[in-house]
Amino acid sequence: MKTLTATNALRAGFAAMVVLLVYSATEANSLEREGSAEELDAYHDYIALDHATSALRRMVWSGSNHARDYFLSRDIERQERFEEQIAAARKQAEEPLQTLQKATPERFRRLQVGDVINGFLADLNALARSSAERQRFPKLLMNEMLGERRNRAEGALQDFLQEAQKDLRDAQLRAQARQTDARKRLFTLLAIAVAVGVLIAGVSLEHAARWDRDRAQHYAAISDANERLEQLSARLLEIQEEERSRLSRELHDDIGQTLTALRMEITGALRSLSIDPPTRERLHRARSLTERTVQTVRDLSLMLRPSILDDLGLGSAIQWQIEEFRRRSQVRVDFDGEHTGENLPENVKTCIFRIAQEALHNIEKYSGASRVAVSLRQDEAARMVYLEVSDDGRGFELGRRGLPARGTGIMGMRERVAQLGGEFRIESTPGKGTRIAVKVPAGAPVAAA
Repeated sequence: MKTLTATNALRAGFAAMVVLLVYSATEANSLEREGSAEELDAYHDYIALDHATSALRRMVWSGSNHARDYFLSRDIERQERFEEQIAAARKQAEEPLQTLQKATPERFRRLQVGDVINGFLADLNALARSSAERQRFPKLLMNEMLGERRNRAEGALQDFLQEAQKDLRDAQLRAQARQTDARKRLFTLLAIAVAVGVLIAGVSLEHAARWDRDRAQHYAAISDANERLEQLSARLLEIQEEERSRLSRELHDDIGQTLTALRMEITGALRSLSIDPPTRERLHRARSLTERTVQTVRDLSLMLRPSILDDLGLGSAIQWQIEEFRRRSQVRVDFDGEHTGENLPENVKTCIFRIAQEALHNIEKYSGASRVAVSLRQDEAARMVYLEVSDDGRGFELGRRGLPARGTGIMGMRERVAQLGGEFRIESTPGKGTRIAVKVPAGAPVAAA
């Protein structure tokens, strides 16, 4: 079973809030459609009933008017026309009566709408056939027969329409009640959604605040670790230079002097006349081997810490390094700045010299260059030292951090420069060579002895 983490809880809360909001919108739309549809249907039904009752009323009044004209006329031939008008009125009443009966059959029977309308039309037919009576008693027939039937028909139609109006009001009230209930439910759902949202917001803020605190602590720990690593790296470089200086002095002073003394002893032995030729030959070989060993020790001592860097300055030390590079690789090197950097602080001289040494080593080992340019310049006003080493070799691809994919030499150069607060830049393109540019603060000048 998975543990409920803060992230999972927030996801569940957000999902619940979204579900509530979607459900609220769906429920509101459904209730609105249902209420509107019922109210609209009731209104349409009422309009249809109103049209039907209005048509029947017009028919009743039209029939009454035709009957009045028939009774007031003394023309016997008018009877046929009156009968045609009655037939037309009967046909006119068929569709409205069907509409009323189909809409509310129970009410149609209870109010006897059909019977009243049909009775009115039947009375009109009876009046059309009472030609003798209409000549003798026209007013009596109209008042007693036609007036009563007309009033009954109008009353029935009025009652029917009033009940239809009551149905419409009831439908409207039901729709309003449904809308009120829907609003309450929606308000409840929205209140729950808001409560869930507030809860999620509170938890999110607390989680974000805790995450910020943790991130700040981690950042402080990383910064502290990086600072300690930088201090350790600087101390390691310092120890490395001290160890190189010590080894250089020991090689030069102890081993070099011992080997020199050994060569002198061998030379003295060779001057002895009592030595036989084979022994003399062996001593010659020993002296040659000693001389080569002395040269090797000297080279190692200069490689570890060239005394020329301390004696003659940075420019002369780099010039010596270039001469050694030329001798080993047979590559042409143009150098500008041989007499630069004689009064620089020890750490600045060491940094620039080691970078030049590493750059030349990389060119010799990897670049396949045919020409190299080295420039050393010191800006006294800005108190800055500039070193630039470029070649026309094969170059390489730089990574996202501006460093090659492999190797630690360039990373060491950058770290040396960073410890002095300088700037290190490398530019390289496959097939177009490499350029290294270094800018380091010169610091306080060292007084000449």
